[in-house]
Amino acid sequence: MKKFLPLILLAGASSPAFADITHRMQSSVSLSTAAAATQVERVGSTYSISGTGIDTSWQKFGSTGNNDVTDHGIGGLDFQTTTTGVGDDAVTTQNTSSSLGSLTATQQTTTTCTAGCDGDNPTNVTTANGTAFSLTQSFTPGDTVSSTAPSVGAVSNYSTQVSTATGSGTGTGTINSGHGMTVAGGGSGTTSIGQFVTELTIK
Repeated sequence: MKKFLPLILLAGASSPAFADITHRMQSSVSLSTAAAATQVERVGSTYSISGTGIDTSWQKFGSTGNNDVTDHGIGGLDFQTTTTGVGDDAVTTQNTSSSLGSLTATQQTTTTCTAGCDGDNPTNVTTANGTAFSLTQSFTPGDTVSSTAPSVGAVSNYSTQVSTATGSGTGTGTINSGHGMTVAGGGSGTTSIGQFVTELTIK
């Protein structure tokens, strides 16, 4: 028996195992109610013109007769001003939307010479309207600038508008010691979220 004792001791000796184990459990409830909000996007004014075989003249918006006429003009956007009252009581304000004047287009003419064309006094010269012309004009008036903020749910003068009313009611949520939860939504515009997370880490 004494001969086998060292062998038994060696066989019974072993290195201990070391490990870090972390187990985490977490429950949470999130409740939110939306506030009233209105978001708008204003569309600006655009104007474009193109053409061939024509001549143009442009008159400023609101002008009459031969006043404010631009020969060979193609037009443009113009923020007009409005004056109310007279004398010391006169008040001039700028309009909140752009205006477009009047454009006059005439077909260009062609000149044909059949005799004496190289001299200073050509003969047999004829003038006629051109044979081909085109004119394209487009104008998109921009949204009028509003001086007051829009009310929730009210339709304003802007092209794009998203309006959200205040959420109705409030959601509810409970969590017990066993991580059991009960979550219920409120009315419109409310959000209720229940979440359970378990995490096991072994190093």
